Parts: sequence; C-alpha cells; structure tokens
Amino acid sequence: DYAMTVSRASRVQTNKTTNDESVKAGLRIALADPTSLYDVCASAGLTTDVPLATPPGFDVSSTCSWVDAQSAEDPETLWYSASTIQVGSTLPSGVSEANIVYSGSGAADPMAWVVASSAAQAGDTIWTPHLPAYDNKFQTKYTMPSGYGDCTVYFPGKYIDPVTVTGPGKTFFANGIYYFENTITISGNADVVVGDGAVEGCTTTQEALFDAVNDSGEGPDSPSVSGGVGSTFVFGGAGRLLIDNTMTTSGMSVVFNKRYVQDTEVSTASSAGVSIMTVNGLLNGGVIDPLCWPVAATPCTTNLYVPAPMQTGTTPAPAPASFFKPSTLVPPDLTTPTTPVVHVNMTTPTPAYVSIPGYISAPQGIVSVNYAPGAVPGKDVRLNGGLLAAQIQVSADRPDTDADPLTTFIIGLENPTVQQTFKIETETTGSTPHVTGTAIVQVNQQGAFYVNSYVVQSN
Repeated sequence: DYAMTVSRASRVQTNKTTNDESVKAGLRIALADPTSLYDVCASAGLTTDVPLATPPGFDVSSTCSWVDAQSAEDPETLWYSASTIQVGSTLPSGVSEANIVYSGSGAADPMAWVVASSAAQAGDTIWTPHLPAYDNKFQTKYTMPSGYGDCTVYFPGKYIDPVTVTGPGKTFFANGIYYFENTITISGNADVVVGDGAVEGCTTTQEALFDAVNDSGEGPDSPSVSGGVGSTFVFGGAGRLLIDNTMTTSGMSVVFNKRYVQDTEVSTASSAGVSIMTVNGLLNGGVIDPLCWPVAATPCTTNLYVPAPMQTGTTPAPAPASFFKPSTLVPPDLTTPTTPVVHVNMTTPTPAYVSIPGYISAPQGIVSVNYAPGAVPGKDVRLNGGLLAAQIQVSADRPDTDADPLTTFIIGLENPTVQQTFKIETETTGSTPHVTGTAIVQVNQQGAFYVNSYVVQSN
C-alpha cells in the first residue's frame, strides 16, 4: 500500500510539474515576438479573447484580451496640429486635428505667432523646439557584411555634401542627431529606416557599431550615437529632404522611427519627438540674428519673422554660428518659387510608403507634398507628428482613403497608442491536473515589454 501510494503521488507531482512548465512555455511563446503580440492583441477586447500561437508538442491553449492603452502624448498637452506663419499663408485642407490647428496662421502681423509659441510641448501652443547638440564631425556611408543583405548605414554627425539613397538595397540611419547642409535625396526603389524603433531596419544601431565598414574596410571612427532611440534630421544652409518616386519601378519605403530621449541626455533633450527641424534665423557675421524677411526692419512688418535659434542644454543658449548655418531656403512671399525644405514628390503610380511620425519644425521654410495626376494609387504618406512651416503646400490631387483603402494621406498631428496592456491566459487541455497561467503584460509599440504579474494555478 505504501509503495502504491508513493507511486501515485509521484505521477501526480510529475504531471503537475509538466503542466506548470507547459503553461509557462505558452507565455514565453507569446512574448517571443512582442511586436506581433502588440498588433494581434490590439484587436481583442475586455471580453473578447484572441487565440495565440502555442508551443508545439504541448497540450495548451493561449489567448489574450485587452486591458488598457497609453497614448504617445497627454491629450491635455498636445501642441497645434499645423501652423503656417508667413503673412497670407493658409493651411491645406484635410489637416488631421488631434487637438486644433493654429487659428492665427497667415496673420498680417508676422510677429504675432511668437507669443503663441513655446520651446516645450504644451497644449494649444506652437511648438518651437530648441536645436539639439550634434557631433561636428564629417561622416560618410558604411556597409554591413553580406549576412545582412545589401545594407547601407549612416551614422550621426555632419554632412555637407549631397546624400543620395536610391536602392535597390536597404539603408539604415543609426540613432542620433544628423546635421545636413545639402540635399538628402531618397529616390528610386529605396528602402530606408531612420533610427531604431517600431519599424525594424536592415540592421540595428548596436549591430552597425560593431559590424559596419567603409570603403576602406574600416569600422566607424567614434560614431556619435546618442542615447535614446530614433533620429532627428537638422537642416542648415541649403540642407533639405527630397523624397521622390519619379524613378521608382517596384516600390519605395521611407520610415522615420519616432525619437525618444532619456532625461539625462541634456544636450539632445530637445530632439525628443522631433523628426525634422531647420536652423532658423539669419547669419550676420559671426552670429545668428532673428530673420525678418525679405527686408530687415524693427519691429518686423514684412512677410516673415523667425527668432534667432537657441541650442538646448542645462541652460539654453544662442546657437553658435560656428556649428549651425541658418537655412537659406526661405520664401520671400507666397508667389515666388522657392525650394521646399521638406518635399515629398509622388509622380508615378508605383507604390510608396512615407512615414514621418515626429514633429517637423521648419518655420522659415516650405513643407510640400505633391501628387502628380494619376500618381495617387498605391501611396501611403503620413506626416502625422505636427508641422510648423512658413508655408505648407499640398497638391489638389491626393489620396482619398474613404474611396480607396489602399491609399493614405495624413498631414497634421495624430496621437497614436504606443503602449497596451494585455491579459495573457494559458491553460492545459490534456492531462490532469488542470493548470492555468495568467499574466498581465505591458507591451510597447517598438517591442519592449514588462510583465506586471504572473500567476500559475492548478486544480
């Protein structure tokens, strides 16, 4: 009797241990790809479960349900969706209004907008972020080993020559601050990811630091990769971004991952949430003065006024002319043709995906999105982090998502969900005892996750 009792107890304990580990394996499988988990479980509800993949060879089932969500920004402190500040300028139709647009756009007083602006993110204000520090070191392009495919890498720093990205290979810009004084052109069948984040590139910043080499076979020399994730493009002088699909034959993809910066990164703190910004003001000898365009006057009563730029730091200070050149792509009025600082130019019907989720701050330049007639199909263009510009120009031809779900055009400011909380439940379906595992997990859009609680029970 004793031997039989021990034997039965041993089998029960063995089955319980096996089933405990089975449900734990179910949770591990669910968390193996947190980015996919974020997308799959987003369709669940408080009472609507979504089935998840389970480990092969185990008699378990897994489901997830939605618990909570967190937006990227506090809805109470959202800045204006779009603002234009050149006298007489108007906002294009169809601007996404996560909060509201700046009602004073195009006011007759070119200085009126300044009182509505703030260097910090705040509700019902025009966000005018200070310039971040960057490494004043000339950079070039690098390539990754063959195991990464055709993968080109750029590191943060200073670029004074034109940069051209055409594909068909993939291109990755490592995390940090980029300063351009010439045109960066993305065209052809380019596949570009800027910074680490929700969308994966052909490599990561960490891998590129170890494995990327230049034409001489040398690795990056002290690349100025800053903390946080994502990247910010700063344009000075004739610097500008041109995304053009004129020569695209199979498809184009340009994705900025939103910039996130830790509080300790004081010198680059102002880049948080910013994808693109310009160096403002007017160069006067060795200093940068405010811009009153096209004729200097005090007070400014002409077409455009922009204060002199400040650089972030423990105490913000005037941006040094030795490091920054004010943008020269300034429109003197609403009718004189001027090269845009940011220009998305769609001229062919080939597919194109453009996503710039961070803020675009170009108060003395033009932001332009152009669709040629017949070029609308297959386009997904999103400038959805908010915009500040002298002018915002959008062509009459543009996607209509309601009429064609394969096309998307967003310009303005959205407040997307960036973190969701799910309940993941795994239970055995075979041998006794019946074991359940319940986890409450926070999952970020870019793939990071945190298990708040995990309980395993048997019955």
